Amino acid sequence: MSSLLIPDYASTVITYTYRAKRNAHTYRDLIEFLAQQGLRYNGALQERIDYYHADMKTFPLPQGGMSSGN
Repeated sequence: MSSLLIPDYASTVITYTYRAKRNAHTYRDLIEFLAQQGLRYNGALQERIDYYHADMKTFPLPQGGMSSGN
């Protein structure tokens, strides 16, 4: 019987807290920031889906887990 090895980073959740003054300008910036993050996430997800469909295998994750770089 084989065992499934789940890497440590698979269960890691990273959260951020932002303190901001609540006014029209910061609200607008927050909406723009969240929209950009959504586009980035959806783009990465689409790349993973395309890779899977092209090669019918899972996307390789980098050694050492996820980086916090750009």
